[in-house]
Amino acid sequence: MEILIDTRQKKDKHDNVDVYFLSHKIEVVSKPLNVGDYMLSEDAKVTVDSKSSLYELCCDLFSRNEKARFQRECKRAKKLGITLYILIEQNFNKEKLLKWKSQRKSDGTLITKATGKSIYGKMQIYSLMFGVKWRFCRKKDTGKTILKLLGAEKDDWFWKKYKFSLFCIQQVV
Repeated sequence: MEILIDTRQKKDKHDNVDVYFLSHKIEVVSKPLNVGDYMLSEDAKVTVDSKSSLYELCCDLFSRNEKARFQRECKRAKKLGITLYILIEQNFNKEKLLKWKSQRKSDGTLITKATGKSIYGKMQIYSLMFGVKWRFCRKKDTGKTILKLLGAEKDDWFWKKYKFSLFCIQQVV
């Protein structure tokens, strides 16, 4: 099996994914992708854009520069008929997300002014406007989750075991 990884994906950002792919003998090809970070070479209609944390997601949803880039990517996915999954590497569900508050820096200021409720609201908007699908997973499960979302593996056991740690905004709207 071959997985395409976007050339703009930061090196060492997702070592856990690299280790998973290597240990499962999955060939990785670095190539510029129109949308997302990961795609099956055989199927250009599903892609996964990974976020290492809620803080990275906050940058994409609220930061002026990143927000514009992220919106363009979501629009491009919709226009091209590509299903875009945003995979956040944190073990969250809806209830935990809604209660989430930013940690503070050493000087006492918040890392981000975003709250779980504001993040959730933005996620709903992106789902409705662009069809974006949202998932959370534990870091140790990221590689396997990417393969599942791309449709590379059909394992009912996985979905039963992790259905509570996966979160899809579209089911809630």
